[in-house]
Amino acid sequence: MGETLWDQFGETAVRAFVVIFAGLFLLSTVADVQQQGLTALPTALIGMYVIGLTGWAGFYDGLEDPRFRVLLALGLVAWGGVDIVRSQLNTTSIAFVSLGAGLLGLSAWERRRDE
Repeated sequence: MGETLWDQFGETAVRAFVVIFAGLFLLSTVADVQQQGLTALPTALIGMYVIGLTGWAGFYDGLEDPRFRVLLALGLVAWGGVDIVRSQLNTTSIAFVSLGAGLLGLSAWERRRDE
């Protein structure tokens, strides 16, 4: 049986996406820090954490690792939580906190189920 298109190009596509996404995020972060000063720093640091984590998972086959899911969920909660703490509640921050909390719950449930 021959290789599928995903087998041939899937990993390369994921890695390319991670690199492009990281580059765009870094450009956006630099612009935010220049415009907003130090107030943009917490969001920038959390964003770089999420990008670094995604890069680790994409390049070292960690996407299926339970640790990756938990660390990503914590990053999403933190990313959305920064805006909530600043009283800048918006749809994105609610989505990040909700998605992160849901992923944490799912990870806890899967771990308990597997015991």
